[in-house]
Amino acid sequence: MMLPLAELTYSQMESLFYSLIILSCWSWLYKGDNPLYKIAVNITLGLALSVGFKASLDTIISKSSPILTGNYGALIALVLGLMTWLRFSSATRELSYWPLAVVAGAGTAIGVKGAIGPMILAQTRTVSWHGANMLANMNEFLIWLAAITTILYFIFTIKRESYGGVLGGLSRIGFAFMAVGFGAYFGSMFLGWLTNVTGLGSSLVKYPGYFVTAIAIVLVVVDVLRGGAK
Repeated sequence: MMLPLAELTYSQMESLFYSLIILSCWSWLYKGDNPLYKIAVNITLGLALSVGFKASLDTIISKSSPILTGNYGALIALVLGLMTWLRFSSATRELSYWPLAVVAGAGTAIGVKGAIGPMILAQTRTVSWHGANMLANMNEFLIWLAAITTILYFIFTIKRESYGGVLGGLSRIGFAFMAVGFGAYFGSMFLGWLTNVTGLGSSLVKYPGYFVTAIAIVLVVVDVLRGGAK
């Protein structure tokens, strides 16, 4: 049975392309760095860079349009954005750090301002530990304890070697809370990645992706029989 490429719809061509890219990337697990893997990586990076470049141009055009209507405040953002392109020349590379510093400083200030309230103060301001629901009371206490002990762990004015007594014990409790939090965070991230893999991998068992899967299986079997697996 031949694959009639001319009769494929756009979504089927997209599924076929996904299958080729996925299996080409997974070929690294079997043969290491190989031509198929390199082609897939270059295609992926090229598409990502082209889409990012197009999005950047659209942003520049949209931000510069208000200048034509008299909003000259947007000119500052336009100049800062264009200055980031100066890094492509060694003679003007130092000037490209200025807009990056402005963005980093403003972003950090906005992030800290927005994080202090909901992520620190709100966690330490418990509603009540004497409610009728014991489970809710314990949850409130754990949130309060985790916030306080984690903050104590990051007191950089005190050397870690000098931690002792109550402060040392509380900082170790904060470290344990961070370990639990990071474990849950990375576990949820892994589950999200696994969901993406299974979602994209479904194209390998559907038409027309199973043609690519069948060819890949045959090639792997032949290579194994020839003793080419590494």
